[in-house]
Amino acid sequence: NNEQEPTDLTVGISFENLSKHFGPNKKAVENLSLKLFENQITALLGHNGAGKVMKLFIVLFQIEN
Repeated sequence: NNEQEPTDLTVGISFENLSKHFGPNKKAVENLSLKLFENQITALLGHNGAGKVMKLFIVLFQIEN
């Protein structure tokens, strides 16, 4: 953890150790843990091809199901 977790905010979405693999040797995401807090803006930063959109699709798909 780089930052202390806020104690005065309500968690809206939380997941731990999220992983996505395409076949046995292609890891798209491995052990991602994240908490998104209600009424807060969250940004994923990274260079092109870093997997930001893939992570969002995985999270959104989990919420729908």
